[in-house]
Amino acid sequence: DDSNTYNLDDQFMIGDDLLLAPILSPGITSRLVYLPRGTWYDYWTNKKYSGGTMIRVDAPLETVPMFVRGGAIVTKGPSMNFVGEKPSAPNFIIFPDSQGKAQVSLYEDDGMSPNYKEGLFRRTAVQVSETNQAINITVNAPQGSFKTPGRILSFSIATRLSPKQVGVDGRALVQSGPNGSGWQKDGEILTVRIADDGQPHNTSIR
Repeated sequence: DDSNTYNLDDQFMIGDDLLLAPILSPGITSRLVYLPRGTWYDYWTNKKYSGGTMIRVDAPLETVPMFVRGGAIVTKGPSMNFVGEKPSAPNFIIFPDSQGKAQVSLYEDDGMSPNYKEGLFRRTAVQVSETNQAINITVNAPQGSFKTPGRILSFSIATRLSPKQVGVDGRALVQSGPNGSGWQKDGEILTVRIADDGQPHNTSIR
């Protein structure tokens, strides 16, 4: 419903939350990008923009300009070499909207059979809320009967908050916990790692 996009043919969306603006001519190192209404983040730098306007962005040879809609959580994993290869634990990259909220529903199945039609899938909803004093991450109980192996879920967010207390379900989470769980702050990127045991969990960062 944004008339400013009607004549754009050199940038596109992947799903609802990723906007790509590739370079289509040789020798170009920057370009104009239109960002629709809302909050947007440069995927590579985490720089925040207010949408509804045109911006100019750098586009070096090794980087395709890419932006994430505020309110999204991008789920990352390693490259896989073949269909059915078991991926490692997902990493949730959090991009809060102007109210400090973000959410995603992660869908998984065996990647090979049609058994998802019989309920052999797993859907995990994640909600995040951020204020100047705290970040809360809620992982709901998964839906579906597909089982994943024991693994660690990672959550990363760019924030100026310097954590004094991190807890999962009311229990303290140390910076380097057992079996890979824990938290760390590297520059402005805060990463929290918790066990994925198929149960709901609430992580509080203050």
